[in-house]
Amino acid sequence: MNGVLGTLDAVINSLWQAVAITLVVWLVLRFTPRTNAATRHAIWWATLAVVLALPFAPRLITMMRSHPQHVSTAKPAVSSAPLPPVDTEPLIIRVTPDRTAKWPLVILAVWSAILLWRTVQIVRSYFFLRGMKKRAAVSTVPLPSIARRATVLVSQEIASPMAVGFLHPAVILPESILDELTDAEREHVLLHEAAHLAGYDDWSNLVMRILGGALALHPVTIYILRRIEREREIACDDWVVARTGAARPYAESLAHLFEMREARRSQMLASGIFGHHSRLGDRVEILLRRGRTFSPAASPSGVAV
Repeated sequence: MNGVLGTLDAVINSLWQAVAITLVVWLVLRFTPRTNAATRHAIWWATLAVVLALPFAPRLITMMRSHPQHVSTAKPAVSSAPLPPVDTEPLIIRVTPDRTAKWPLVILAVWSAILLWRTVQIVRSYFFLRGMKKRAAVSTVPLPSIARRATVLVSQEIASPMAVGFLHPAVILPESILDELTDAEREHVLLHEAAHLAGYDDWSNLVMRILGGALALHPVTIYILRRIEREREIACDDWVVARTGAARPYAESLAHLFEMREARRSQMLASGIFGHHSRLGDRVEILLRRGRTFSPAASPSGVAV
């Protein structure tokens, strides 16, 4: 119980700092529109790491200050009354409920229920994707060249293209719309899903789902995770345009694919190129924005700043 109260202490006292840091990052990115999506994606990951470290920062500072410092003097010390110790600890809120307080237990119960439900969802999704990969047929369509070895599959169980991992990654195309795609649209789909695999988004998405369950009651981290997912999709769009050199045809392919997916919305069993936070309208607008540079790589200097 003391550990739970200590965690609540740390999270509550660092919440305003998390809000402030996230707001500053959002403002900086808002007024630097030329920053490419890959860099923004990396910046939001770095922001998430800082926010997760904030609750432990006061304890680390206290441990560093508690180390004794030995000072040697040649002259004998002058006899004087000892000065009272100065408390330099920051003022923080302590969660010290009395015996009748039940809200910490309620929070713990709610958090445990959400974490259990999210864990069940992750496990169910894993076994569903594993079974779907086994039931899918191997396609003769070649996958664009990437560093990872992956296959192209065709399945009747999905209505939207998707990239799946982990040890045996694959791009799964829905059989229901395969015949309706033009050669250019099919190439755009394969390039987008190949970009996910090239960036190891299957592994980072797993980390995001786990963090989303473990931090479901932390509003700042949930917001950051959604920004990461949005920038990840835009970064994959940039990867496609960097390969093809044509933004408008790719934007038209996205619009056409979205129309076909909406017509089969009830059949959708898993997310793919159009995730819950893919923001298709924003992505198309960004693709058609004049003067924009489509760079698929993150800027180390931008992330550092």
